[in-house]
Amino acid sequence: MQTDILLATVARNADIFRRYNRHRIDYLREYLSERKRNIFDLLPVLLHEDSHVLPGNRPFEVVPAGITCFEYTPQLKALVMGHFPAFEIRSKAKPKLPIVFLAVMGSAGSIAFNETSDLDFWVGMETARVSLDEMDLLQQKLRTIEQWAMERAGLEIHFFVTDINSIRREQYGELDKESCGSALGKLLKDEFYRTGIFLQGKIPWYWLMPAGIPDSAYDKNITTLRFHNAFEHEQYIDLGNVSTINQSEFVGAVVWHLLKGLRSPFKSVLKMALLDMYSHNEVSEPPLCEQFKKSLQSSSPVDMADPYLFMLETLREFYTNLGNAENRRLMEESFIIRNLLPSVGIAAREHKARTQFFIHTAQRWGWDAKQIHRAANVYDWHIYEREDFQKRIVDFLLNTYKAVRERTLHVQALISDRDLTVAGKKLLSVFEHKHNKIPFELELFPLRHIISIELKEETDHGIACGWSIMLRMSGITSTENQIVRYHTDPMVALAWCCLNKFYTGSQQIRIKGRSKLTANEAINLIKSITPFFRFDQDNEVSVADVLGANHVTQLYIIPNGDDPEWAHGIKSLFVLYKTATGELLYNHTSGEKCLHWLAREILFKQIGAEHLKQLYWQVHVSKGQTGTSRRISNKISAYVKEVIARMNWPAGP
Repeated sequence: MQTDILLATVARNADIFRRYNRHRIDYLREYLSERKRNIFDLLPVLLHEDSHVLPGNRPFEVVPAGITCFEYTPQLKALVMGHFPAFEIRSKAKPKLPIVFLAVMGSAGSIAFNETSDLDFWVGMETARVSLDEMDLLQQKLRTIEQWAMERAGLEIHFFVTDINSIRREQYGELDKESCGSALGKLLKDEFYRTGIFLQGKIPWYWLMPAGIPDSAYDKNITTLRFHNAFEHEQYIDLGNVSTINQSEFVGAVVWHLLKGLRSPFKSVLKMALLDMYSHNEVSEPPLCEQFKKSLQSSSPVDMADPYLFMLETLREFYTNLGNAENRRLMEESFIIRNLLPSVGIAAREHKARTQFFIHTAQRWGWDAKQIHRAANVYDWHIYEREDFQKRIVDFLLNTYKAVRERTLHVQALISDRDLTVAGKKLLSVFEHKHNKIPFELELFPLRHIISIELKEETDHGIACGWSIMLRMSGITSTENQIVRYHTDPMVALAWCCLNKFYTGSQQIRIKGRSKLTANEAINLIKSITPFFRFDQDNEVSVADVLGANHVTQLYIIPNGDDPEWAHGIKSLFVLYKTATGELLYNHTSGEKCLHWLAREILFKQIGAEHLKQLYWQVHVSKGQTGTSRRISNKISAYVKEVIARMNWPAGP
């Protein structure tokens, strides 16, 4: 491309992207309350400045701070002084600007975003220029700012420090709860380019380049512009081109999105569908980011495309062309249900406008009023309707996984053996059926909307036949609680609520049936079990444990379960145990030989003598009748220690 034509092209594309980026920022800010909007606007300042009067900075410690190309506006200066009157904005230039860009990616600034959504920020840096101690201080600062944003405005944010050289090479570390490791390569960059909003710092060269050019032309254009005196190349950063995506990435990606699907099923359905489309094309077609860029660069200023809706319409067209109405319908349902669920905290006018947009979209797809009303009231569905919908989602995820694997058997998967092992074992822990295993559930609705949990004993002609778990949801039209699961035992039902994080500490709990387990003791059990197994955190399973042989790592022993008559001694034992891959299982017994059963069936058969040394265990203590229950707990603890001591190993949890 001739230099003059190149300069004109990139100038036009830069202008288009800046207007589009500004449009996304403004759209995002519209759907934040004033308090959240102010905190959002302040975040770049907190990363740019190192004053100890700002959150995350400490006296006498030099935390890396400073964003390249950062600019204060009069409005931003006023906002800073309003929140931090003791802070003084310095006009002197910073000696170092370690942060290259600050961007937010995902649904933010798109039609899929609402006030209850969280925000994921990428802090782009050249990490090699920062010492390990400085990086540790920066990570501490970011965690402090995350907490500050939540405390000040209830704004859930997450910062991810990303090395710009690693982004360029599509290397994202090793697989863990936050990092996709080697599971995603250019696919993650594809998503980043489509959804990223750049708040401060340098802009990727990618958005200046014409759509559809190969890597060689991309690199040549950057070199030309860097050596042209009239072009301000310092404002841009090279994060690499995405002209094609190799099929070797698809296996790792489907495994990763299967893992993510449990907690974010609606998002994963769309992302798995995208992988289905990518892997299905025998002739390599441009990635979605390239198609989106082409659409954006050819659009008028008032007709800016929405990245979320662009992806959805592309997927609908893909399944329409295949004649697969079932998968197309699932895409539509996932989109409509997720976005029509009641959004707590959004102003009535904005909520109404969003709702009308999604209703209009569904109508354009051929949905009638009855179907739209049903999607908007998923809380009111019968348990069997929800189970059928969950099954359809799981079947789609698994079938897509199998299809992608079959289509890519001829290529070497990019995902490392280590990451594939970790992901595979975690998937097995979720989907494998085992006796006495407590199942994970897909999150079909925001857990924050649960206002009460009721365990109710079900009978048939006076004969007990199990316990139902019933939830009361905010924003629901029905006056009845919704049955979400049946279990044979109230203790299993409680453990299921813990595993799936239904109890957040604020809901009411009711128990209706012949169990002597009280609501207060149920809450005590949940509050004891949850931190023990770390159900309140996302990093429930360590990678080191997953990579080893599967075995029981944690054991929680509950005396007298749902019949706490402590004066009669140990009448029964209910145990929960967790494996290295994250499976939660249970067992129970009753009668005089409970302790012998505990040693024989649990400590030796289920756990094994070779793992007792590393076992983390605890005996539950009831809140009621504290003296008697503690004596029983101490008796069981002494027995377990004695069993372990017989193995000539140190005793104790």
